[in-house]
Amino acid sequence: MSVVNILRDNTTLTIFNPPKEVLKFLKITNKSIELVEKEMPNGYIKRERKVVRRVVPLYNVLNEKDPLVVQTHHGFWHDVCNIVWSQGMEVKMHDKCFKPTSPDLTKMIGFRFSQRELLVPALRQEISGLIGAPTRYGKTYLMINTLRAYPTLTTVVTAPGVDLINQLYNEIKAALPYRDIKLIGGGSKTRIPSEDITVCSMDSLHKCDAGRVELMLIDEPHAIVTNSRFPKFAAFNKARFLGFGATLKGRFDGRDKLIKGLIGPVIAERTYLEAVYEGAIAPLVILFLNTPLAKTKFKSRDKIYNHYMFLSLKLHKMIKEICYSIIPKEWQTLVFIKHEKQADRLLEVFNDGEGVIAMAKKLTKKQRVDITERMATGKITRCLASDIYAQGVTFSNVRCLVNSTGGGANTTTIQKPGRLAEIIDGKSCGVIFDFDFYTADGDNKDAAQVVIRDCKKRREAYVGLGYLVYTCDSLTELETKFKEVTTMTREQLVEETRRVYG
Repeated sequence: MSVVNILRDNTTLTIFNPPKEVLKFLKITNKSIELVEKEMPNGYIKRERKVVRRVVPLYNVLNEKDPLVVQTHHGFWHDVCNIVWSQGMEVKMHDKCFKPTSPDLTKMIGFRFSQRELLVPALRQEISGLIGAPTRYGKTYLMINTLRAYPTLTTVVTAPGVDLINQLYNEIKAALPYRDIKLIGGGSKTRIPSEDITVCSMDSLHKCDAGRVELMLIDEPHAIVTNSRFPKFAAFNKARFLGFGATLKGRFDGRDKLIKGLIGPVIAERTYLEAVYEGAIAPLVILFLNTPLAKTKFKSRDKIYNHYMFLSLKLHKMIKEICYSIIPKEWQTLVFIKHEKQADRLLEVFNDGEGVIAMAKKLTKKQRVDITERMATGKITRCLASDIYAQGVTFSNVRCLVNSTGGGANTTTIQKPGRLAEIIDGKSCGVIFDFDFYTADGDNKDAAQVVIRDCKKRREAYVGLGYLVYTCDSLTELETKFKEVTTMTREQLVEETRRVYG
Protein backbone atom coordinates (compact mmCIF):
# COMPACT_ATOMS: atom_id res chain seq x y z
CA MET A 1 0.00 0.00 0.00
CA SER A 2 1.32 3.44 -0.96
CA VAL A 3 2.15 5.77 1.93
CA VAL A 4 1.64 9.54 1.90
CA ASN A 5 3.79 11.33 4.46
CA ILE A 6 2.29 14.49 5.94
CA LEU A 7 4.10 16.97 8.17
CA ARG A 8 1.81 19.23 10.21
CA ASP A 9 2.58 22.23 12.42
CA ASN A 10 0.42 25.09 13.71
CA THR A 11 0.30 26.96 10.40
CA THR A 12 1.34 24.67 7.53
CA LEU A 13 0.71 21.22 6.12
CA THR A 14 3.46 19.66 3.99
CA ILE A 15 2.43 16.70 1.83
CA PHE A 16 4.85 14.30 0.13
CA ASN A 17 3.64 12.69 -3.12
CA PRO A 18 -0.02 13.72 -2.76
CA PRO A 19 -2.49 11.96 -5.09
CA LYS A 20 -4.01 14.15 -7.80
CA GLU A 21 -7.33 14.15 -5.94
CA VAL A 22 -5.66 16.11 -3.11
CA LEU A 23 -4.30 18.72 -5.52
CA LYS A 24 -7.74 19.03 -7.09
CA PHE A 25 -9.27 19.60 -3.63
CA LEU A 26 -6.67 22.26 -2.80
CA LYS A 27 -8.07 24.74 -5.32
CA ILE A 28 -10.85 27.30 -5.21
CA THR A 29 -12.67 29.36 -7.81
CA ASN A 30 -12.16 32.88 -6.52
CA LYS A 31 -14.84 35.43 -7.50
CA SER A 32 -14.42 39.19 -7.51
CA ILE A 33 -16.31 42.15 -8.94
CA GLU A 34 -13.96 44.14 -11.15
CA LEU A 35 -14.07 46.97 -13.66
CA VAL A 36 -13.72 45.33 -17.06
CA GLU A 37 -12.89 47.37 -20.16
CA LYS A 38 -14.58 46.59 -23.46
CA GLU A 39 -13.85 48.36 -26.74
CA MET A 40 -17.01 49.31 -28.63
CA PRO A 41 -17.32 49.40 -32.48
CA ASN A 42 -16.94 53.20 -32.46
CA GLY A 43 -13.67 52.94 -30.53
CA TYR A 44 -15.22 54.03 -27.24
CA ILE A 45 -13.88 52.14 -24.19
CA LYS A 46 -16.78 50.97 -22.06
CA ARG A 47 -16.13 50.09 -18.41
CA GLU A 48 -18.46 47.72 -16.62
CA ARG A 49 -18.38 46.03 -13.24
CA LYS A 50 -18.51 42.28 -13.78
CA VAL A 51 -17.98 39.13 -11.77
CA VAL A 52 -14.56 37.68 -12.65
CA ARG A 53 -13.73 34.05 -11.77
CA ARG A 54 -10.22 32.66 -11.35
CA VAL A 55 -9.08 29.21 -10.28
CA VAL A 56 -6.57 29.68 -7.46
CA PRO A 57 -4.38 26.91 -5.97
CA LEU A 58 -4.20 26.81 -2.18
CA TYR A 59 -0.77 25.21 -2.12
CA ASN A 60 2.84 25.96 -3.06
CA VAL A 61 5.06 23.41 -4.77
CA LEU A 62 8.25 22.94 -2.75
CA ASN A 63 9.66 20.15 -4.89
CA GLU A 64 8.35 19.25 -8.34
CA LYS A 65 9.26 15.55 -8.48
CA ASP A 66 11.05 12.66 -6.78
CA PRO A 67 9.13 13.30 -4.57
CA LEU A 68 6.48 15.90 -5.34
CA VAL A 69 6.19 18.05 -2.22
CA VAL A 70 3.46 20.65 -1.71
CA GLN A 71 2.67 22.89 1.23
CA THR A 72 -0.74 24.24 2.18
CA HIS A 73 -2.64 25.53 5.24
CA HIS A 74 -2.56 23.40 8.39
CA GLY A 75 -6.35 23.21 8.78
CA PHE A 76 -6.76 21.03 5.70
CA TRP A 77 -5.18 18.03 7.44
CA HIS A 78 -8.51 16.30 8.12
CA ASP A 79 -9.83 16.66 4.57
CA VAL A 80 -6.48 15.67 3.03
CA CYS A 81 -6.29 12.54 5.18
CA ASN A 82 -9.82 11.51 4.18
CA ILE A 83 -9.01 11.98 0.50
CA VAL A 84 -5.80 9.93 0.77
CA TRP A 85 -7.64 7.12 2.56
CA SER A 86 -10.40 7.19 -0.06
CA GLN A 87 -7.74 6.42 -2.69
CA GLY A 88 -6.69 3.29 -0.84
CA MET A 89 -3.48 4.86 0.42
CA GLU A 90 -1.99 5.07 3.90
CA VAL A 91 -1.30 8.30 5.79
CA LYS A 92 1.77 8.71 7.96
CA MET A 93 1.27 11.89 9.99
CA HIS A 94 4.24 13.70 11.52
CA ASP A 95 2.64 16.04 14.06
CA LYS A 96 4.85 19.00 15.02
CA CYS A 97 2.03 21.19 16.39
CA PHE A 98 2.69 23.15 19.56
CA LYS A 99 0.36 21.70 22.18
CA PRO A 100 -0.75 24.08 24.96
CA THR A 101 -1.96 23.01 28.39
CA SER A 102 -5.05 20.79 28.38
CA PRO A 103 -8.32 22.56 29.23
CA ASP A 104 -9.64 22.47 32.79
CA LEU A 105 -13.28 21.66 32.04
CA THR A 106 -14.28 21.94 35.71
CA LYS A 107 -13.89 25.73 35.58
CA MET A 108 -16.72 26.19 33.07
CA ILE A 109 -20.08 27.31 34.52
CA GLY A 110 -23.57 28.53 33.66
CA PHE A 111 -24.32 26.62 30.47
CA ARG A 112 -27.76 26.95 28.89
CA PHE A 113 -29.62 24.31 26.86
CA SER A 114 -27.08 22.06 25.06
CA GLN A 115 -24.14 24.45 25.23
CA ARG A 116 -22.17 22.08 27.49
CA GLU A 117 -22.83 19.11 25.17
CA LEU A 118 -21.54 21.21 22.27
CA LEU A 119 -18.44 22.74 23.86
CA VAL A 120 -17.02 20.03 26.12
CA PRO A 121 -16.48 17.36 23.40
CA ALA A 122 -14.96 20.03 21.16
CA LEU A 123 -12.39 21.11 23.77
CA ARG A 124 -11.60 17.52 24.72
CA GLN A 125 -10.25 16.91 21.21
CA GLU A 126 -7.45 19.42 21.98
CA ILE A 127 -7.05 20.47 18.36
CA SER A 128 -7.67 23.60 16.33
CA GLY A 129 -11.06 23.72 14.68
CA LEU A 130 -14.45 25.31 14.13
CA ILE A 131 -17.46 25.32 16.41
CA GLY A 132 -20.68 26.13 14.58
CA ALA A 133 -23.80 27.46 16.27
CA PRO A 134 -26.64 29.69 15.07
CA THR A 135 -26.81 33.39 15.89
CA ARG A 136 -28.27 34.10 19.36
CA TYR A 137 -27.43 30.57 20.54
CA GLY A 138 -24.82 32.07 22.87
CA LYS A 139 -21.50 31.89 21.02
CA THR A 140 -20.03 34.66 23.18
CA TYR A 141 -20.79 32.62 26.29
CA LEU A 142 -19.16 29.58 24.68
CA MET A 143 -16.06 31.70 24.16
CA ILE A 144 -16.14 32.97 27.76
CA ASN A 145 -16.33 29.41 29.06
CA THR A 146 -13.43 28.44 26.80
CA LEU A 147 -11.42 31.26 28.40
CA ARG A 148 -12.35 29.84 31.81
CA ALA A 149 -11.08 26.41 30.72
CA TYR A 150 -7.69 27.87 29.75
CA PRO A 151 -6.85 30.19 32.69
CA THR A 152 -3.07 30.21 32.15
CA LEU A 153 -2.66 30.59 28.38
CA THR A 154 -1.75 33.84 26.66
CA THR A 155 -4.89 34.31 24.60
CA VAL A 156 -6.16 36.54 21.82
CA VAL A 157 -9.89 36.91 21.11
CA THR A 158 -10.45 38.41 17.68
CA ALA A 159 -13.45 39.57 15.66
CA PRO A 160 -14.24 41.89 12.73
CA GLY A 161 -15.76 45.34 13.11
CA VAL A 162 -15.68 48.15 15.65
CA ASP A 163 -19.08 47.45 17.22
CA LEU A 164 -18.51 43.73 17.63
CA ILE A 165 -15.01 44.01 19.09
CA ASN A 166 -16.13 46.57 21.70
CA GLN A 167 -19.17 44.50 22.61
CA LEU A 168 -16.99 41.39 23.00
CA TYR A 169 -14.52 43.23 25.20
CA ASN A 170 -17.26 44.54 27.50
CA GLU A 171 -18.97 41.15 27.84
CA ILE A 172 -15.74 39.25 28.51
CA LYS A 173 -14.56 41.84 31.03
CA ALA A 174 -17.89 41.69 32.86
CA ALA A 175 -17.84 37.89 32.98
CA LEU A 176 -14.16 37.55 33.95
CA PRO A 177 -13.37 40.59 36.16
CA TYR A 178 -10.41 38.82 37.79
CA ARG A 179 -8.54 38.33 34.49
CA ASP A 180 -6.16 40.88 32.91
CA ILE A 181 -8.06 41.84 29.75
CA LYS A 182 -6.95 44.49 27.25
CA LEU A 183 -8.54 45.84 24.08
CA ILE A 184 -6.53 46.55 20.92
CA GLY A 185 -8.34 48.12 17.96
CA GLY A 186 -11.95 49.27 17.96
CA GLY A 187 -10.84 52.80 18.89
CA SER A 188 -8.76 51.72 21.90
CA LYS A 189 -5.47 53.53 22.50
CA THR A 190 -3.89 50.44 24.08
CA ARG A 191 -0.74 49.37 22.26
CA ILE A 192 0.73 46.68 24.50
CA PRO A 193 -1.19 43.37 24.56
CA SER A 194 -2.01 41.51 27.75
CA GLU A 195 -0.10 38.42 28.81
CA ASP A 196 -3.51 37.00 29.75
CA ILE A 197 -6.39 37.95 27.41
CA THR A 198 -6.22 40.46 24.56
CA VAL A 199 -9.41 41.28 22.68
CA CYS A 200 -8.24 42.48 19.26
CA SER A 201 -9.89 43.43 15.98
CA MET A 202 -8.90 41.31 12.99
CA ASP A 203 -7.41 44.36 11.33
CA SER A 204 -5.13 45.01 14.34
CA LEU A 205 -3.73 41.50 14.82
CA HIS A 206 -0.29 42.71 13.71
CA LYS A 207 -0.12 44.70 16.98
CA CYS A 208 -0.14 41.49 19.05
CA ASP A 209 3.00 39.54 19.96
CA ALA A 210 2.14 36.58 17.72
CA GLY A 211 4.97 34.38 18.94
CA ARG A 212 3.70 34.44 22.55
CA VAL A 213 0.05 33.65 21.84
CA GLU A 214 -0.92 30.09 22.74
CA LEU A 215 -4.68 30.26 22.13
CA MET A 216 -6.75 32.29 19.68
CA LEU A 217 -10.55 32.45 19.75
CA ILE A 218 -12.08 33.75 16.52
CA ASP A 219 -15.58 35.22 16.39
CA GLU A 220 -17.16 35.32 12.91
CA PRO A 221 -14.34 33.18 11.40
CA HIS A 222 -15.65 33.63 7.85
CA ALA A 223 -14.30 37.20 8.03
CA ILE A 224 -10.66 36.16 8.52
CA VAL A 225 -9.98 34.99 4.95
CA THR A 226 -9.60 38.36 3.22
CA ASN A 227 -6.33 39.24 1.51
CA SER A 228 -5.46 41.80 4.17
CA ARG A 229 -6.30 39.64 7.19
CA PHE A 230 -5.12 36.09 6.74
CA PRO A 231 -1.39 36.93 6.42
CA LYS A 232 -1.62 38.51 9.90
CA PHE A 233 -3.45 35.48 11.18
CA ALA A 234 -0.82 33.08 9.83
CA ALA A 235 1.88 34.77 11.95
CA PHE A 236 0.51 33.09 15.11
CA ASN A 237 2.63 29.96 14.72
CA LYS A 238 2.21 28.64 18.29
CA ALA A 239 -1.49 29.19 18.79
CA ARG A 240 -4.33 26.73 18.94
CA PHE A 241 -7.21 28.23 16.92
CA LEU A 242 -10.88 27.88 17.82
CA GLY A 243 -13.40 29.58 15.53
CA PHE A 244 -16.97 30.24 16.72
CA GLY A 245 -19.39 31.06 13.91
CA ALA A 246 -22.93 30.86 12.60
CA THR A 247 -21.80 31.12 8.98
CA LEU A 248 -19.02 28.71 8.08
CA LYS A 249 -19.88 28.92 4.38
CA GLY A 250 -21.53 31.29 1.92
CA ARG A 251 -18.80 33.83 1.09
CA PHE A 252 -19.42 35.52 -2.26
CA ASP A 253 -15.74 35.32 -3.23
CA GLY A 254 -15.68 31.52 -3.02
CA ARG A 255 -13.17 31.38 -0.15
CA ASP A 256 -15.26 29.21 2.18
CA LYS A 257 -12.69 26.42 1.95
CA LEU A 258 -10.01 28.73 3.32
CA ILE A 259 -11.91 29.08 6.62
CA LYS A 260 -11.18 25.43 7.39
CA GLY A 261 -7.69 25.75 5.92
CA LEU A 262 -6.67 28.58 8.25
CA ILE A 263 -8.45 27.37 11.39
CA GLY A 264 -9.20 23.65 11.15
CA PRO A 265 -12.05 21.19 10.61
CA VAL A 266 -15.52 21.53 12.13
CA ILE A 267 -15.16 19.84 15.53
CA ALA A 268 -18.66 20.56 16.88
CA GLU A 269 -21.85 22.02 15.44
CA ARG A 270 -25.40 22.85 16.47
CA THR A 271 -27.75 23.63 13.60
CA TYR A 272 -30.49 26.25 13.53
CA LEU A 273 -33.21 23.57 13.58
CA GLU A 274 -31.61 21.75 16.53
CA ALA A 275 -31.45 25.01 18.46
CA VAL A 276 -35.09 25.86 17.64
CA TYR A 277 -36.32 22.42 18.66
CA GLU A 278 -34.56 22.59 22.04
CA GLY A 279 -35.94 26.09 22.67
CA ALA A 280 -32.58 27.89 22.61
CA ILE A 281 -33.56 30.37 19.89
CA ALA A 282 -36.79 31.72 18.41
CA PRO A 283 -38.16 30.41 15.08
CA LEU A 284 -37.57 32.67 12.10
CA VAL A 285 -40.25 33.41 9.51
CA ILE A 286 -39.58 34.77 6.02
CA LEU A 287 -42.44 36.66 4.36
CA PHE A 288 -41.74 37.13 0.65
CA LEU A 289 -43.75 39.70 -1.27
CA ASN A 290 -44.13 38.81 -4.95
CA THR A 291 -42.94 41.88 -6.85
CA PRO A 292 -43.28 42.15 -10.66
CA LEU A 293 -40.58 43.84 -12.73
CA ALA A 294 -40.89 45.75 -15.97
CA LYS A 295 -38.26 45.28 -18.66
CA THR A 296 -35.19 47.48 -18.71
CA LYS A 297 -32.30 48.00 -21.08
CA PHE A 298 -29.76 48.11 -18.26
CA LYS A 299 -27.05 45.46 -18.50
CA SER A 300 -24.78 46.08 -15.51
CA ARG A 301 -25.61 44.46 -12.19
CA ASP A 302 -25.27 47.75 -10.28
CA LYS A 303 -27.65 49.63 -12.58
CA ILE A 304 -30.19 46.82 -12.51
CA TYR A 305 -30.21 46.71 -8.71
CA ASN A 306 -30.39 50.50 -8.44
CA HIS A 307 -33.31 50.58 -10.85
CA TYR A 308 -35.36 47.79 -9.29
CA MET A 309 -34.46 48.00 -5.62
CA PHE A 310 -32.01 50.51 -4.20
CA LEU A 311 -33.41 53.66 -5.84
CA SER A 312 -36.92 52.47 -6.68
CA LEU A 313 -39.59 54.84 -5.37
CA LYS A 314 -42.17 52.09 -5.83
CA LEU A 315 -40.23 49.73 -3.59
CA HIS A 316 -39.51 52.47 -1.05
CA LYS A 317 -43.25 53.12 -0.70
CA MET A 318 -43.85 49.40 -0.14
CA ILE A 319 -41.14 49.35 2.55
CA LYS A 320 -42.80 52.31 4.24
CA GLU A 321 -46.13 50.48 4.15
CA ILE A 322 -44.50 47.45 5.78
CA CYS A 323 -42.72 49.51 8.44
CA TYR A 324 -45.59 51.83 9.38
CA SER A 325 -48.83 50.05 8.51
CA ILE A 326 -48.07 46.35 8.97
CA ILE A 327 -45.43 46.21 11.71
CA PRO A 328 -46.64 47.65 15.06
CA LYS A 329 -45.08 51.05 15.68
CA GLU A 330 -43.41 50.00 18.93
CA TRP A 331 -41.67 46.95 17.38
CA GLN A 332 -38.02 47.67 16.71
CA THR A 333 -37.27 47.07 13.03
CA LEU A 334 -34.05 46.94 11.03
CA VAL A 335 -34.19 47.86 7.34
CA PHE A 336 -30.97 46.73 5.68
CA ILE A 337 -29.81 49.06 2.91
CA LYS A 338 -26.95 48.89 0.41
CA HIS A 339 -25.63 52.41 -0.01
CA GLU A 340 -25.93 56.01 1.11
CA LYS A 341 -28.15 57.31 -1.68
CA GLN A 342 -30.65 54.52 -1.03
CA ALA A 343 -30.71 55.33 2.68
CA ASP A 344 -31.27 59.06 2.07
CA ARG A 345 -34.12 58.48 -0.41
CA LEU A 346 -35.80 55.88 1.76
CA LEU A 347 -35.63 58.20 4.76
CA GLU A 348 -37.28 60.92 2.65
CA VAL A 349 -40.13 58.54 1.87
CA PHE A 350 -40.52 57.67 5.55
CA ASN A 351 -40.76 61.43 6.26
CA ASP A 352 -41.67 61.03 9.92
CA GLY A 353 -38.52 62.05 11.75
CA GLU A 354 -38.27 58.67 13.48
CA GLY A 355 -36.07 56.77 11.06
CA VAL A 356 -32.32 56.68 11.79
CA ILE A 357 -29.50 55.83 9.36
CA ALA A 358 -26.67 53.65 10.67
CA MET A 359 -23.81 53.67 8.18
CA ALA A 360 -20.13 53.84 9.09
CA LYS A 361 -19.37 56.50 6.46
CA LYS A 362 -22.18 58.81 7.68
CA LEU A 363 -21.33 58.65 11.38
CA THR A 364 -18.58 59.93 13.62
CA LYS A 365 -17.28 57.54 16.24
CA LYS A 366 -19.38 59.30 18.89
CA GLN A 367 -22.53 59.15 16.75
CA ARG A 368 -21.96 55.47 15.99
CA VAL A 369 -21.63 54.63 19.68
CA ASP A 370 -24.74 56.67 20.47
CA ILE A 371 -26.90 54.96 17.82
CA THR A 372 -25.66 51.52 18.81
CA GLU A 373 -26.52 52.22 22.46
CA ARG A 374 -29.99 53.56 21.55
CA MET A 375 -30.60 50.48 19.39
CA ALA A 376 -29.54 48.22 22.26
CA THR A 377 -31.92 49.94 24.68
CA GLY A 378 -34.81 49.98 22.19
CA LYS A 379 -35.06 53.78 21.97
CA ILE A 380 -34.79 53.62 18.17
CA THR A 381 -37.67 51.74 16.55
CA ARG A 382 -36.86 52.17 12.84
CA CYS A 383 -33.23 51.90 11.72
CA LEU A 384 -31.89 51.92 8.16
CA ALA A 385 -28.63 50.01 8.53
CA SER A 386 -25.78 48.96 6.32
CA ASP A 387 -23.96 45.70 6.96
CA ILE A 388 -22.38 47.15 10.12
CA TYR A 389 -25.32 45.56 11.95
CA ALA A 390 -25.37 42.35 9.89
CA GLN A 391 -23.15 40.42 12.28
CA GLY A 392 -22.05 40.27 15.88
CA VAL A 393 -23.96 43.06 17.59
CA THR A 394 -26.83 42.16 19.93
CA PHE A 395 -30.07 44.13 19.78
CA SER A 396 -32.46 42.17 21.99
CA ASN A 397 -35.48 44.33 21.10
CA VAL A 398 -35.36 43.82 17.32
CA ARG A 399 -38.54 42.03 16.20
CA CYS A 400 -38.57 42.53 12.43
CA LEU A 401 -36.16 42.92 9.55
CA VAL A 402 -36.68 44.21 6.01
CA ASN A 403 -34.19 43.10 3.37
CA SER A 404 -33.80 45.86 0.78
CA THR A 405 -30.32 44.81 -0.32
CA GLY A 406 -31.17 41.74 -2.39
CA GLY A 407 -28.21 39.39 -2.71
CA GLY A 408 -27.95 35.66 -3.21
CA ALA A 409 -27.08 32.82 -0.85
CA ASN A 410 -24.13 34.61 0.69
CA THR A 411 -22.85 35.02 4.23
CA THR A 412 -24.84 38.17 5.05
CA THR A 413 -28.06 36.55 3.78
CA ILE A 414 -27.62 33.93 6.48
CA GLN A 415 -26.44 36.35 9.17
CA LYS A 416 -29.05 39.08 8.92
CA PRO A 417 -32.09 37.00 9.98
CA GLY A 418 -30.08 35.78 12.96
CA ARG A 419 -30.40 39.25 14.50
CA LEU A 420 -33.98 38.21 15.34
CA ALA A 421 -33.43 34.78 16.89
CA GLU A 422 -33.05 35.83 20.53
CA ILE A 423 -35.86 34.71 22.82
CA ILE A 424 -37.50 37.55 24.77
CA ASP A 425 -40.80 37.83 26.62
CA GLY A 426 -43.81 38.38 24.38
CA LYS A 427 -42.01 37.33 21.20
CA SER A 428 -42.94 34.11 19.43
CA CYS A 429 -40.71 34.51 16.36
CA GLY A 430 -38.57 36.85 14.32
CA VAL A 431 -40.03 38.05 11.02
CA ILE A 432 -38.03 38.90 7.91
CA PHE A 433 -39.73 40.75 5.06
CA ASP A 434 -38.18 40.11 1.66
CA PHE A 435 -39.03 40.70 -1.99
CA ASP A 436 -39.38 37.95 -4.59
CA PHE A 437 -38.97 39.62 -7.98
CA TYR A 438 -40.31 38.17 -11.21
CA THR A 439 -40.95 39.36 -14.76
CA ALA A 440 -44.63 39.50 -15.55
CA ASP A 441 -44.20 38.08 -19.05
CA GLY A 442 -41.77 35.37 -17.95
CA ASP A 443 -39.06 36.58 -20.33
CA ASN A 444 -35.92 34.81 -19.13
CA LYS A 445 -33.72 36.80 -21.49
CA ASP A 446 -34.42 40.09 -19.77
CA ALA A 447 -31.55 41.65 -17.84
CA ALA A 448 -33.73 41.61 -14.71
CA GLN A 449 -32.91 37.91 -14.39
CA VAL A 450 -29.79 38.78 -12.40
CA VAL A 451 -32.10 40.05 -9.63
CA ILE A 452 -34.52 37.14 -10.01
CA ARG A 453 -31.73 34.57 -9.76
CA ASP A 454 -30.54 36.18 -6.53
CA CYS A 455 -34.07 35.93 -5.10
CA LYS A 456 -34.17 32.23 -5.94
CA LYS A 457 -30.78 31.60 -4.30
CA ARG A 458 -31.82 33.59 -1.24
CA ARG A 459 -35.01 31.54 -0.89
CA GLU A 460 -33.02 28.32 -1.24
CA ALA A 461 -30.67 29.50 1.52
CA TYR A 462 -33.58 30.27 3.86
CA VAL A 463 -35.19 26.87 3.21
CA GLY A 464 -31.83 25.12 3.52
CA LEU A 465 -31.41 26.49 7.03
CA GLY A 466 -34.93 25.57 8.12
CA TYR A 467 -36.70 28.93 8.25
CA LEU A 468 -40.46 29.03 7.71
CA VAL A 469 -40.93 30.63 4.29
CA TYR A 470 -44.21 32.05 2.97
CA THR A 471 -44.99 33.97 -0.22
CA CYS A 472 -47.65 36.68 -0.49
CA ASP A 473 -49.06 38.28 -3.64
CA SER A 474 -50.04 41.64 -2.16
CA LEU A 475 -49.45 43.92 0.80
CA THR A 476 -52.90 43.00 2.09
CA GLU A 477 -52.04 39.30 2.02
CA LEU A 478 -48.65 40.12 3.58
CA GLU A 479 -50.35 41.88 6.49
CA THR A 480 -52.73 38.96 7.02
CA LYS A 481 -49.88 36.44 7.07
CA PHE A 482 -47.84 38.65 9.39
CA LYS A 483 -50.70 38.83 11.91
CA GLU A 484 -51.20 35.07 11.64
CA VAL A 485 -47.60 34.09 12.41
CA THR A 486 -47.04 36.71 15.12
CA THR A 487 -50.15 35.66 17.05
CA MET A 488 -49.08 32.01 17.07
CA THR A 489 -47.24 30.81 20.16
CA ARG A 490 -43.60 29.83 19.93
CA GLU A 491 -44.62 26.23 20.58
CA GLN A 492 -47.03 26.33 17.64
CA LEU A 493 -44.33 27.75 15.38
CA VAL A 494 -41.85 25.09 16.48
CA GLU A 495 -44.45 22.43 15.72
CA GLU A 496 -45.06 23.98 12.30
CA THR A 497 -41.32 23.93 11.68
CA ARG A 498 -41.24 20.21 12.57
CA ARG A 499 -44.15 19.59 10.21
CA VAL A 500 -42.35 21.30 7.34
CA TYR A 501 -38.81 20.01 7.95
CA GLY A 502 -39.31 16.83 9.98
